[in-house]
Amino acid sequence: MSFTSKTDVLIVGAGPAGLATAWWLARCGINARVVDKRGSKVYKGQADGLMSRTIEILDSMGCGLSQRVSHESYLTYFMDIWTSEAGKLEKNQVVGASEGTHGSSPFRASTISQGRIERYIIDAIQDPSNLNPALPIDRGVQAETLQIDQAMTSEPDAYPVSVKLRYLSHEEANPSTGATSEAATSGLVGSNLMGESWESYATRNKGNEGKTEIVQAKYVLGCDGAHSWVRSQIGIKMEGSSTESVWGAMDVVPITDFPGIRRGCFIKSSAGGMLIIPRERGLSRVYVPYHEVNTDDESNKADRFDRSEVTLSKIKAIAQRMFHPYKFDFKICEWWSAYQVGQRVAERSQDATGRVLLAGDAVHTHSPKVGLGANTSIQDGWNLGWKLAMALAHEPSHTAKKESPAILATYEGERHPVAHMLIEYDRAWSKMFMGNTEHTSDEFLRRFMSFQPFIHGRSFKYPDGALISRQTSTQSVAKNVLVGESFPHAYVVLHANPQEWITTKIFRADGRFRIVLLPGDLSIPDQMSRAREFCERITTANGNEQSLLHTRYPYPFVKLSGVEVAEGQNPDSFIHYRRHPTSLIELITISYSTKPAQDVSVRFEDLPTAMRGQFDEQCFGWDYECAFLDARLETSCDGTAYERWGVDKQKGAVVVVRPDMHVGWVGDIEDVKELEGYFDNVLNSC
Repeated sequence: MSFTSKTDVLIVGAGPAGLATAWWLARCGINARVVDKRGSKVYKGQADGLMSRTIEILDSMGCGLSQRVSHESYLTYFMDIWTSEAGKLEKNQVVGASEGTHGSSPFRASTISQGRIERYIIDAIQDPSNLNPALPIDRGVQAETLQIDQAMTSEPDAYPVSVKLRYLSHEEANPSTGATSEAATSGLVGSNLMGESWESYATRNKGNEGKTEIVQAKYVLGCDGAHSWVRSQIGIKMEGSSTESVWGAMDVVPITDFPGIRRGCFIKSSAGGMLIIPRERGLSRVYVPYHEVNTDDESNKADRFDRSEVTLSKIKAIAQRMFHPYKFDFKICEWWSAYQVGQRVAERSQDATGRVLLAGDAVHTHSPKVGLGANTSIQDGWNLGWKLAMALAHEPSHTAKKESPAILATYEGERHPVAHMLIEYDRAWSKMFMGNTEHTSDEFLRRFMSFQPFIHGRSFKYPDGALISRQTSTQSVAKNVLVGESFPHAYVVLHANPQEWITTKIFRADGRFRIVLLPGDLSIPDQMSRAREFCERITTANGNEQSLLHTRYPYPFVKLSGVEVAEGQNPDSFIHYRRHPTSLIELITISYSTKPAQDVSVRFEDLPTAMRGQFDEQCFGWDYECAFLDARLETSCDGTAYERWGVDKQKGAVVVVRPDMHVGWVGDIEDVKELEGYFDNVLNSC
């Protein structure tokens, strides 16, 4: 029995990349759907941490996600380097886990399981304030065929991609993973983690088992992992190393006298390198090298490594040899696995039509020990999701202007080079682990430090294009707010009532661009005059041109038709009463004060009206959450944001922050024409 359906976006794969993309589509009211062949979400094991940039993303989503990370995760401030010589382990180096990126983020790298990360994003997708909080995540559904009608791909409103889905039986959707022996469990079993419920995330397709469905979609996303089915359907090959490393990994509660077990550790011995990552809930993740396989060597096919030979006992034995002379044992092993992966990147991140796109491990495969798999996948989805929403959204005006899908080309242009950087990092890192290498602890430290900005999302180098404009920017006015990089977040003070805010919260993700005005000290008359003139120029209609700030680019996202959410029914629900945006551009002002926040002489009501948002006499009044101060407050605010951003307190600056919190343009306060040109290019010429 078969039936048909339509959706604007079909996402194959409900892992970190698929869920991050789905969050944007739910947020912006896009008709989308996620399918995954697994019967439930991940509960244990797999990815084991979040870097600071990824936590910034979660904080921008709202729903208290960063607070949940802080509450449940384990922080690692230091990484110790140990070497084994003459049968003795000695600590040679200590390096800060975030060293080289100090001050670049208020958040710290944290270890927490992939299962919890997925739970956070699923909960955020269902946030009632989203424009499509009912976006479905269908599990136990396998994609079997994909066809593209080439004649329809140039028509914006067409559904040229057809995917045949099959609803799996419970046994097919929940296969035995083979990792349940020796007191260990697979990553797909019920969890003892707080707030988890197997039933909440298990297969919900009772009655449909065995049925097939033909889904017609405008876009299909392949977020289905290293062995991506979608990638194979569009004929995209993986390129890279022919050598694959086999790794053993286990999450255990260690019984050991090794003194560094609750600190991040790299142990180098004659058997290779072992990595220890302290985890939440008393766990430690232990990675050990197991084997190397040359996939191009046809001469020894009969002797190819059989990954099923890996057992927990063998992983444990390797770890015990590498811990020697210290003792190592465990009674509790929550999860273990063996990984066989090569360092490869897909030829492309999309097919020739641009209607089928890839993200996450479908684009890049690497060893698990680099700690960036889930982070890079989430960041892929974060980059892609808002662009898909822009490409699909209709303007609510009679002109019904639609964003050109050409904006999607910037996804591959920005993220594909990042995939290559990831593989370069993994290659450099892997050489430190496999076999009896000659690398010293100093060499390890040098390599570790050289990649720190990239690891923490501070050196992606997004290229110039429709969304990044270095050529028209004046980088010198904000030396450390680099065009093409993520915005360097800081704590500032709400102007209307002194309280600390972090800029990730100010830039709460809703699909809007932010013009961030940094006018300097507004108690100085000249500075206030410059700020007033800037506000006048961006709010005033000029000839045939409408107001840049208010009317030129209407907010294109609306609640998906037919979606009903009962808000406020639960007395424990936290509903933030926010006005629905009317413009795709929001002005955020962060002025500077030499005085403590409570003593600032310029009051909120003294600010130009543009800095206070449009007055809503029907419901909301002024917008008190768009004007801030870089001033001292008796909290985390030390009044040094301008200094960290490299902004002159007298000259000031203007910064454009994209919906994904990357910097698109930087200029002087007087550079309004260049500012307008940036938005013309982004929103009219894509």
